Amino acid sequence: MNIVFFGASPGKSSVSSNMLAVATFASVKYQMEVSVMQAQFNENRLEDCFMPISSLVCMKEDFAYYRREGIDEIIDNIRLGRGNNSFENALINVKSSRMFYLPSTSEISEELFERECEKEISKIVSITSKYNKPNFIDCRDCRGGLSRAFLENADLVVFNLEQGLHCIPKKIFEEKTFMEKSLFLIGRYDDNSRYNIRNIRRKYHIDESCIATIPYNIYFRDAVCEGKIIDYFSRNINCNRDNDNYNFICGVNGAVDMILGKVGIGDK
Repeated sequence: MNIVFFGASPGKSSVSSNMLAVATFASVKYQMEVSVMQAQFNENRLEDCFMPISSLVCMKEDFAYYRREGIDEIIDNIRLGRGNNSFENALINVKSSRMFYLPSTSEISEELFERECEKEISKIVSITSKYNKPNFIDCRDCRGGLSRAFLENADLVVFNLEQGLHCIPKKIFEEKTFMEKSLFLIGRYDDNSRYNIRNIRRKYHIDESCIATIPYNIYFRDAVCEGKIIDYFSRNINCNRDNDNYNFICGVNGAVDMILGKVGIGDK
């Protein structure tokens, strides 16, 4: 089941951090197996958010000279005619959790990555879509060919909004098929803004069941940078109103229930 996160404002709509928050919270709250992956070349690798840098350096040294891993491994297996179970086999489990991630490409440039994917795009999308657990995909602004293919074939699309005056391009609403499988998520949300969720819903005629907000939280941001995102949610998932993380946890919880409810899973 492919759940695609993307946004129209690169670097401003919190696509990656929103996806990581939702996927990790869902796994911790429901003890659910979920996976995360990136569909575009990105120097900021998702796997860095799950382990301290020192551990990742050791892992990369262990694997670097022996085989390609992650999405590169899937491409290699497709070319060798071994693509059927290549997605699940390429996933790496985060220690002491039910979180899995697909290692990012080792290609050194976006051009090389896109060239590697180009001939195998439809097969990559097909292989991941057969995975029967939630697979959260970071497609950022859907600039690359693989990202666009994931967007077009997604089971659910989460459109991440920048909180502002023109946060949703008009052309989005012209895509009827796209809108039928889309939800909206505002990251780094501030309810004191003039462009709060109530005014955004009113302006774009969005049903309240189809939009959620996640406020900015410096402690979550630090956890992402330090590779301690699972520890963060494990510690704070049941925090009380007096805790500095309470509003953030409530926001993520609401987003998770909205998203999992849309695809028919979770404790609704």
